[in-house]
Amino acid sequence: MPTSIIRACPPFDFAATARFLRFTEAEAVDTFREHRYARAFHLKGRLYLVRVEARGTATRPSLGITVEPESASTPQVVEKVEELIRHIFTVKHDLAGWQTQIVGDELMQQIAAEHCGLHLACWPTLFEALVVSILSQQISTAVAMVLKRRVVERFGESLKVEGHTYYTFPRPDALAQSSVEDLRALGLSNAKALSIIELARADAVVEIESDAL
Repeated sequence: MPTSIIRACPPFDFAATARFLRFTEAEAVDTFREHRYARAFHLKGRLYLVRVEARGTATRPSLGITVEPESASTPQVVEKVEELIRHIFTVKHDLAGWQTQIVGDELMQQIAAEHCGLHLACWPTLFEALVVSILSQQISTAVAMVLKRRVVERFGESLKVEGHTYYTFPRPDALAQSSVEDLRALGLSNAKALSIIELARADAVVEIESDAL
């Protein structure tokens, strides 16, 4: 199966960064099994499974990316997938500046050593980040991830590959068409349900960009 290769700024600990994306078993979208990250995306009108694994060396780290189904993986789809993975794993994040700032701070140097190579993982879209932020308000992260799973399983799309089911994060139009009662039935408060629906309706009209906030 063809594999795309993208470079990452060293130091880069792929496993630690991937595990950060899946820090609870309730996580429904991001998966990390057998040293490989996988996630489903809705791109160009259909579902794709994207798998990522560590490649390269400690001094020249890189990521290998495969996209399924291969038969539908056009150059445009592969280009978009590479863009998403670069963003999710912040492969261009240069930690050299941070390491310079903490010279002389023993505590921060100890923490940095313990988490050497951990990059700041990001959600692929601002919409997903905002929905998760709304779900997480005033409750524990563990409970928020349970709510996220319910929303994903109810409003996301899924595909089955090799016996595993992979979910996409719900698209804005799917949540825009939901009702407060739909979300309340999943355990969300009235305020959170309203906020998510209003956000989804706004994003469904014009994609929300971080520069516009």
